[in-house]
Amino acid sequence: MKDKSCYFLLFIFILSIFAGVINGQVEWVDLDPPGTRDRYGTQTYCAIWYNILFKTPTIGSIGPSPSTPSVTGFTANNLGSNTTTTTYYISFMMPLGSLAVSFSLNLGGVITELPIETYSCEAVPLPDIELITSSFSNQYTYPRNIYYFYFRVKNFIKRHKPVLNSPTTTPTQWQVMEEQYESSNEYIFSITPPTNPFSTFTQNLTVSIGWAYRPNMEVFPLQVMSPFANVPAHSYLISELVNYPPDTSKFIDSYTMFRLKTNVPVMPLIIFQYNRPIPVYGTPTDAIYFIALSNYADTNIPSFILNTTDYTLIQNYPFTYRPTYYGSRAVISNSIQLVAPPAGLPSTVGTYKATFEWTRGGIKDNNIMTSSGTFANPSYPFSIVYKNDTTYRSTVSLFYSTDMASSTYEVQMNMNPVNMPITPGSDALPPVIKSFKVTQVPNINQVIVSLHIVDDKSGFYILYRGDFNITQNDLVSGTVLDGIYEKVIFLNYSNSYKDFDLCDFAENCQSVSSDTYLNADVLFPPRVGLEGAGLITFSLDGEITAAYFEKNNIDTTNQTVSTTMYFNVTNPIKYEKPYLSFPFQLGDSTVNKIFFGHWNDTSKIYEIPFTLPKNMFTGNVLYSLTFFGFDIKTDFLFQKFPTSILSVSSADADSMGPVLTSFDPYPSQTVTVSSRAKIGWTFTIIDRLNGFSNGSLTITNDMDQMEYTINFNVSERISGDKFNSTYRMVFTISPSCLTKTFSILKMTLIDEAGYRSGLSKYDDTDNAAFMNFLNGTANYLLTTCAPPTDTTPPTITSFVVSPTTVDVGSENRDISFTLNVTDPSGLTPLFTPTIYLSASKHEILECKTILKFPGAIATSYGCSMTLPRGFGLNRGFILSVYGVVDAFSNMAGFAGADLAPNQYYVPTTYSNTVPDILTVDYISRLGQVYVYGYSFGLTNNSQVLVDMLDGSGYKQKATSFNSSVLLVAHGVVTNSTFRVQVLKVDINGNLLSREYEVKFQTNDIIIDSSSSSSPASSSHHEESSSEEIIPIQCAGSPMCGGEERGVCLASGCQCIHPWTGIDCLAKPVSIPVPVTNKTSPTTEFVVKSETNTKTSFKNSISVISLLEKSNDGATINEYPFSLWEWSQETTNGIEKNIYINTFANKNDQSPITLTVSTQYFHQDTNVTFAGTTYLLNQYSIKFSINITKYTFTNSLNTLQVIMAASMSVQDADKDVCSGQEFGTLASRSEYFKLKVDDHSLYGKFIKKGIIDGKIQSIHNSFLGSDAKLTNKPKEASTLIGIDVGFYQKSVSLDPDFSVLVELSKAKDTCDSAKKSGLTTPQLVGIIIAAAVVFIAIIIVSAIMISRKYRFTDTVIKMRFMGRK
Repeated sequence: MKDKSCYFLLFIFILSIFAGVINGQVEWVDLDPPGTRDRYGTQTYCAIWYNILFKTPTIGSIGPSPSTPSVTGFTANNLGSNTTTTTYYISFMMPLGSLAVSFSLNLGGVITELPIETYSCEAVPLPDIELITSSFSNQYTYPRNIYYFYFRVKNFIKRHKPVLNSPTTTPTQWQVMEEQYESSNEYIFSITPPTNPFSTFTQNLTVSIGWAYRPNMEVFPLQVMSPFANVPAHSYLISELVNYPPDTSKFIDSYTMFRLKTNVPVMPLIIFQYNRPIPVYGTPTDAIYFIALSNYADTNIPSFILNTTDYTLIQNYPFTYRPTYYGSRAVISNSIQLVAPPAGLPSTVGTYKATFEWTRGGIKDNNIMTSSGTFANPSYPFSIVYKNDTTYRSTVSLFYSTDMASSTYEVQMNMNPVNMPITPGSDALPPVIKSFKVTQVPNINQVIVSLHIVDDKSGFYILYRGDFNITQNDLVSGTVLDGIYEKVIFLNYSNSYKDFDLCDFAENCQSVSSDTYLNADVLFPPRVGLEGAGLITFSLDGEITAAYFEKNNIDTTNQTVSTTMYFNVTNPIKYEKPYLSFPFQLGDSTVNKIFFGHWNDTSKIYEIPFTLPKNMFTGNVLYSLTFFGFDIKTDFLFQKFPTSILSVSSADADSMGPVLTSFDPYPSQTVTVSSRAKIGWTFTIIDRLNGFSNGSLTITNDMDQMEYTINFNVSERISGDKFNSTYRMVFTISPSCLTKTFSILKMTLIDEAGYRSGLSKYDDTDNAAFMNFLNGTANYLLTTCAPPTDTTPPTITSFVVSPTTVDVGSENRDISFTLNVTDPSGLTPLFTPTIYLSASKHEILECKTILKFPGAIATSYGCSMTLPRGFGLNRGFILSVYGVVDAFSNMAGFAGADLAPNQYYVPTTYSNTVPDILTVDYISRLGQVYVYGYSFGLTNNSQVLVDMLDGSGYKQKATSFNSSVLLVAHGVVTNSTFRVQVLKVDINGNLLSREYEVKFQTNDIIIDSSSSSSPASSSHHEESSSEEIIPIQCAGSPMCGGEERGVCLASGCQCIHPWTGIDCLAKPVSIPVPVTNKTSPTTEFVVKSETNTKTSFKNSISVISLLEKSNDGATINEYPFSLWEWSQETTNGIEKNIYINTFANKNDQSPITLTVSTQYFHQDTNVTFAGTTYLLNQYSIKFSINITKYTFTNSLNTLQVIMAASMSVQDADKDVCSGQEFGTLASRSEYFKLKVDDHSLYGKFIKKGIIDGKIQSIHNSFLGSDAKLTNKPKEASTLIGIDVGFYQKSVSLDPDFSVLVELSKAKDTCDSAKKSGLTTPQLVGIIIAAAVVFIAIIIVSAIMISRKYRFTDTVIKMRFMGRK
């Protein structure tokens, strides 16, 4: 599969590298992702558009260039501007063919031509269609409502598929729909069988498709085999048909079961309108079928059974619509008022009290919504302060922002509004994003999102879109008026965002996008998520290479079975967690069971372990494989990979949940309560083969509507066994009671295989457990009590909160409550009150109390909880108490304003100083610990301490990734439990977090341990070969420099940044910015020795020639370079020197243009190439080389790029020696060292290249010295050859050079050199100065844009996918 790199990183490189100089006056950025315009046009024209950001605040006008008269319908709309930039949406139409797109800009009266790109407009070609799947495997699988078939159009080569017209079918009763699927040329269609006439079921169908913009609305027929065409003829016998309820009038929740015998093991098609019955007991030749019937109107539902082409009416099912039985409610009155703020409440917030009076009845929702859309829906009994048999009252006391620039404030409860006049505040502006940064977390599919947000008055509250949000709780530095926010975001294919909603506490919101919040401080338009939004393409037929199971035929008779699925793809994303979804039929509902898998780096394959329940119905198991957001159906897998068919069997199936066969109120349906009594229900549960396991029963009543749940399991039965068992579930009621009706609100029954059934008062589709009693009243129990002697609700005598102020930015955010209540008749033992904590913006938490000290009159309750970080930040929170019920069901609730002033408001502080560990992940194969939490600091001043529990105590581990919310440490090698702490050193001293214990798990996710590449890096190329990791011995003494510098892996030392080298004993040192060479792409720089101030080292790296070589190594053609054309540009503050050399091919005299660019980097930078991301060290010099198409003498020949590197010592006051070293690194790279005295120049060469768009292995040759570059005691030099085989379109190569400082001395090297006859003196050590020469050889198209704009080559720019 193509490397799915992160969408936000994709945008980093667009703005980092696509910004160019326009006639020296203005820079511009194409905001559209690559491939956006890679689509077909109509038969006559293409509609083209651009979103372009200009790095200037004003542009007079934009129009089509006079050189493009064929352009029509040109529009340029200004999307917005700020003090530094302005953004335009530009659209137009162009005719078929190639066009050099260019715009005409009016810049202060000066007309400037702006070339953009050469665009090729192509019409939709005559499709070359190939069916991938055209039939369905139906044997031993029960008939489905939806099937899928796949086809491709082989000559659709653009990234975006042409639009399909609505398909038609023959027979017309079949329904066909195109599924959304991101592939450049593959299509998925879902087909739904008809409901009538039934004779069409067995007919093969023709799906006629056509594409928009093809001439004459032409249609292409696809022949698809009916899923039922191959059902063999068979005899059948239907018996034991039972309806639930048994009468002929079916309600919404109705069920049918019947027995079907056939003479062949096949599941016939049985039709109940849109539903299909499923077999739950028996075998394919003798099965019991079950179906849930539903309808919302008076009608008849016929059912039929299909046998080949014949069908037989089973039964007509008359349906009678039944309205909901839980009644409705209406508002009687409402009111709202401001209340005096409690002591200590900031002036930026006020409090209000809203009251609603309702009629009884209806669902127990009590949702709150403001006029701005802020919404909360706490659980019952939130807001209830009073109830009687006809009405109830809801009262809430919550915050609002006094900064709102509004004169009214609206509150809605259950969609009933009430308005309150308020004094308008002065905050009318939404927050502003000052910076937005996205950083890839090494080796896993996570990023750190960092924002700098300011607000003028009330403070930032939230930035969100979909399931992505950053709130005040993510504040890591500053305040909500001017703060830095950080959050770890887990990536998948579906969460790709460019646009967001941004709000403050005064409910000022705006929709922001890269076009509007891009400013001088934001250097890229980030899109949080993987590269997506329609740009990821996934080729099912090309990417998936294998799919099979450890066991294909599984006997589940009376046993659960665990097995594993294996599958592979062409380019695995090793951090991806694929999963299997099994639609196991659980009673009357389909509940998907999901099992997650991982990449196994040893066997080089994905594996998903899973467990099948016992006694499954014999047949092929339908499942869905989800990989990187793509849902891969069994219709595709079964046909392409027969090994992907998973078959199960059992002597007798049981896939039905437990069912009640008796259900009786206890001691009777009506109970007169004159003394303490136990009441409840006695019921019998059957589960044929699996056996009942456990369940729960939730009881409510019609007066206070409070809920009481009883959990039970098979061991609590009063008679029988797990297959047929009887239970009695009771609760105690006292004579001090109120006449009321108890009922079953919800019931869940689960058997030993995990199949479940239920009863739900408010869900008519989940009542299979109760299907024998659908028309009955057994779930109701009426209690008759003497007239109440107490009609007064309980009162609170004391309410203690500890602590009275909470630091919500610290690691200790615990809070506890003690509630003392009194009532003359006593409190009910069935229910306990709930304490609600309400912060700004209706953020509400719940704390369910427990009974601490019961009493005849006075009762004490308590609860405790840990507050979320940042809860009530800067404003505190309000306390409310609801659900206080006495024995007579007199119910009391207390909104915050109804409590004592010192009881209902809790102020908060936010220290954000002591580090706080949230969770820790351990990747054992890498020896890496990922520590998630808060307050780790923004200045890399936190340390990870690990106690291996071996008696040696805590030791510091080297960190390779730092942020305020995540630390990544190395060197933890263990297979047992260990503990982690974080130590932060700052102006507050040494701050130590609490301990966090990590329990080792053997099924931890295995990540490629031989590469330090970031898994979310981007590559738009297919990898055609893979390298096997050959174990090599780790170098160094201590090995790999010790645990603080490196980790020994099977592929060698993996160094911890900044350490590098084969033994991790070298690291970069600072060098000055190299002097620009305006005559040739030769970079020279001088490094002062850190051990001898009188000594310096001169380094030189250059591209010197290009060779064509035969397959026996002979040079056929040589192209030495001499004359270069030089220019310079600046991108993101980094100067780029550009050198152009054009020469003639000696084979056919065709022009070859060589473009070399050099850049100096002053900080660490992540660089991506050929699917691998690695670190470009600080103080780096990067070479990028572009060559146009080369015509080879012979296709067996190779092209070799020759580079030269040298190092020499100057002003040495002692004898020195020099030498060379070559080898292989753990990162699958080859390397060389040029050693002189105590320094060495170091080069790395990745053994991969992108050749004609595919990732392939390449060869690097270290040619040693030649006559011009000889090794002397004070000088070392080498030539490097990068060999590229025959290619037709393009090539990209990616070596890099580094200069490092090393800890090891070279004395032994020099001594051994003397023994070998060398005359070099003692080599003291190896220091490599810190210039990295990052060389990328990218072959661009033969026809280049004019030299004036050739530096905008997008292939070069794809390297800058992120910054460390």
